[in-house]
Amino acid sequence: MGAIILDSSVVIAFLNYSDKHHFAANSAIEASNSSFKISILTISEVLVKASGESEKRKSELLADLSKEFSPFFPFDLEVAVLAASVRAKSPLRLPDAIISATATINEAELWSCDARLAKAHKGARLIA
Repeated sequence: MGAIILDSSVVIAFLNYSDKHHFAANSAIEASNSSFKISILTISEVLVKASGESEKRKSELLADLSKEFSPFFPFDLEVAVLAASVRAKSPLRLPDAIISATATINEAELWSCDARLAKAHKGARLIA
């Protein structure tokens, strides 16, 4: 099986024991032997809370993400152009359209805790 791209919602749930999707995210990830990747956009979304806490916490989390998921899928021109098309044809917000486009371009399966994203992206797996 190819790579699986984790939406930010899955990464956040996996890292946060109090998140309502933590158990589902943890179980799905632990049960899989697949290679997990994330978009560079996910770095920004996952680091928001840590950035508000301290530079040390942000640096530690970035190091952990790098260790687990690098190299990251880029947000480049090809992704940007496809994301615009996805956004124009669906109810997705731009960050979700970018993740969907990234999965499509990289031929990766998409996992998300976001039902709207999972429904809009053909073949996505809803982690809930």
